[in-house]
Amino acid sequence: MGSPAFLSEVVITDSNKWIDFELDAGEQNASIATGTYDDMRAVAAAHQAAIQALGGAAASVTISIGSDGTTTINLGGTGKLLWKTGTHGSDNTDTHCGDLYGFSDAADDTGAASLDSDNQHQHGFYANMGVKIDTKDRADSPGPATEITMDGTCERFSWSRNSDKNRIREVELQFITPAKFFEAEAGTNESLEKWWRDDASKGTYFQYYSDSSDFDNNDEGKYALIVDNDPNLLDGINRESPGEEYYQKVVFRMRRQGS
Repeated sequence: MGSPAFLSEVVITDSNKWIDFELDAGEQNASIATGTYDDMRAVAAAHQAAIQALGGAAASVTISIGSDGTTTINLGGTGKLLWKTGTHGSDNTDTHCGDLYGFSDAADDTGAASLDSDNQHQHGFYANMGVKIDTKDRADSPGPATEITMDGTCERFSWSRNSDKNRIREVELQFITPAKFFEAEAGTNESLEKWWRDDASKGTYFQYYSDSSDFDNNDEGKYALIVDNDPNLLDGINRESPGEEYYQKVVFRMRRQGS
């Protein structure tokens, strides 16, 4: 079994919704609706549909997210992705989506039918080893702890919630190297630190894929990370040993959202 991926919700705005490209008819432009998407795979599917709807050579363009989080845009023929010089490129309105997908906008991408991103896409963490422990979804308390009052009676405050949401899960990863753990040592967008700080610790929902090499058959559903107030990423996480900079007991404690 492959390694898991945790892909956060993505907010598309007027400042990151455009793809500019060239195929056989000069510059063409495609955009998607603004709003919140389940993850970057959903964003890619929406952009692919928008491009294909233009017809002609664009009808065969595909966008895919790889098991390591990099993006491949296949133009079906030699063309250009205009991240820099396009109408919405960095030289102009700078409202393109290249950064989201991991493409640099320092230059246009050209020279091949299939063009790969420079980096992993944003808003996701891809573990480079498998899962050590996975409790699967299990029942959780619908309210806070029971209180014993001064007169000896027991009281509990609770509230009604959809039982499908009242499920928790713990996933412990295998060892993580510094190059996947710390932003300063990782490739662009790749670190656990960045994903945890920017998305997970803020309560952003994410799709959990137990095996990123087969997204479609390993979509475990939508979760939110359970975190304390003022959390610290390294709380409870230790090195394997003083001489080995591998981090162990990295546990994602998360609550399922919806059915």
